[in-house]
Amino acid sequence: MITVVGATGGVGSLVARKLLAAGEQVRAISRSADRLAQLTALGAEPIVMDSVLDQDAMTRAFEGSIAAYTMAPPTGTNVAYDAVGAVMAEAAAAAGLTHVVNLSAFGAHQPDATGHSRDYLLLESALNAVRGLNVLHLRPVFFMTSFYSWIDQILTRGEVRGLFRSDVPVPRIASSDMADIAADALIRRDFAGQISRELQGQRDLSMAEAAAIIGRAIGRPDLRYSQVSEEEWLASLVARGISAEDAQHMNEMYTTWNRGVVVTAEPRSALNTTPTTFETFVAEDFVPRYEAAKQAR
Repeated sequence: MITVVGATGGVGSLVARKLLAAGEQVRAISRSADRLAQLTALGAEPIVMDSVLDQDAMTRAFEGSIAAYTMAPPTGTNVAYDAVGAVMAEAAAAAGLTHVVNLSAFGAHQPDATGHSRDYLLLESALNAVRGLNVLHLRPVFFMTSFYSWIDQILTRGEVRGLFRSDVPVPRIASSDMADIAADALIRRDFAGQISRELQGQRDLSMAEAAAIIGRAIGRPDLRYSQVSEEEWLASLVARGISAEDAQHMNEMYTTWNRGVVVTAEPRSALNTTPTTFETFVAEDFVPRYEAAKQAR
């Protein structure tokens, strides 16, 4: 049995499906029974958990499993990553898990990390403290799915804005590539100790380049990206219901990247480069979502 935390999320759902397709027994955790229905139909054992901070529920979810895929809720859910890590670490120890594949992020390799990078450092540290537990921390760069937030901006403003500088190359990864690596590691369970693996996506891409690619794909070749101030971006995050602390953590991550303070831990290589191009993501994922949103209006 392999337990998948966040089994209806952007990466977790793909991990669960890949494990099931490989013939593995899967226990899928989510806050929504309705969203678990598709995985249940595929053979997963559903576990509805109102909060990842429920120690008893998390321990029961891990019991009887040999391995687990772990992650903290996305920024904006106002859940502290160190608290999540502590709960999952105690549950893993109590349940006797042997292997964990943990969704971390780049930047967690820096001991003096701040903001969102520090959140992941705390998450990793909690799991690393479990004696005898083999942990693989996967540290992907920015997910391509973050560009879904552009859809509403394009439809309402005709332009896109954000905190990244327009000319700074940013590594981007497809969720499916991340899920392939996580599922394979959970099936093989051939890692030992506490190790990390950085995943840098197919290539680095500036926001200006991303806007040009998306613009051409949706028939708006004039689409442009512009940078906003830290204050404006912080206010927009808070307006979306993100706590002031979480919003500040996101701001710090973006601004430190702009200044070159937070960088990947290693040079790009065949080992940390993944196959899916941004053009493929745009054609197969972004454009259908954009067209559906456009029709809905």
